[in-house]
Amino acid sequence: MRRERLDLAGRRDAERGVARLRDARLYLGRVRRVLLQGVTVGAGGIFASGAMFTANGLHVTGTPTGVHVLNGSVAWLSNPTIEGSTESGIQVGDSSSLTLNGGTLQDDGQSGITVAGGRADIRNAQITGNENGVEVQFGGAAAINGSTIADNSRNGIHGYLGSTLNIGTGTVVEDNQTGVIAQSADVTLWDMRVEHNQTGVIGLTGALVSLSNGSAVESNDGDGISLLNGSVATILPDAKVSDNGWNGIELRGTGTLWIEGLGTRVITGNGGWGISCDPAPSTPLVLGTLASIGTVSGNGAGASNCAFVG
Repeated sequence: MRRERLDLAGRRDAERGVARLRDARLYLGRVRRVLLQGVTVGAGGIFASGAMFTANGLHVTGTPTGVHVLNGSVAWLSNPTIEGSTESGIQVGDSSSLTLNGGTLQDDGQSGITVAGGRADIRNAQITGNENGVEVQFGGAAAINGSTIADNSRNGIHGYLGSTLNIGTGTVVEDNQTGVIAQSADVTLWDMRVEHNQTGVIGLTGALVSLSNGSAVESNDGDGISLLNGSVATILPDAKVSDNGWNGIELRGTGTLWIEGLGTRVITGNGGWGISCDPAPSTPLVLGTLASIGTVSGNGAGASNCAFVG
């Protein structure tokens, strides 16, 4: 159907392209300026291919994947409820983009949101009870602000295979197996909290992790931050790593910690070392001095067993 309004359990204004139900799936192909208002979709979910659409108050339940945003599609979702998908709540493919403002993604089998080569801007969302909260892969990128990512059975946020994540202001990642895991990915934590997970933050396989501007990694059961396999973490002023069950920061093998700038970093109250190197003291690399960190005190095993290169 071309250049006509479609009324199908809601409103859609299609400038061009195709919008139709197909095999119990709402299919949007090459349409522009489509509005879905208060639509409920089951069975096949929504499949957008080369489409541009807005959905307000969308409800999708019990699908393999709730919403596909693929093949150059652009989607704006406001306050959706997407739950009970056997795969992903939302999947964003290569060259596609998603803006999500508010809403709930819960109880999805693989992940609340999967970004595979595309882009996602996630704000004020509740992403809970999935296997993984947010997965970003294959060079994809995501910005996450003001959101709660909690009670996911594996990872709260997982970036890998060349992805980039900025996890920012007001975001809380809590009560997951691993809070944030970066694997061959670039992850920035900014004015947010990672807490009450089994492990707070893990860097693997050349990952770059930056902790800055009031971010806190605290009260996790194991290590606060664990760096392995050539991964690098930069700890900027005003960051806090405290009250974790094991080490505040653990470097294994070829992990590297970079202390950048003088400031008020706090590494306190962790059950093991404030900063631990395994093996100690020389194989992992700490760039900076213990004094330049700020406060490193009250850790169960002591401040550090690492060799610092200042």
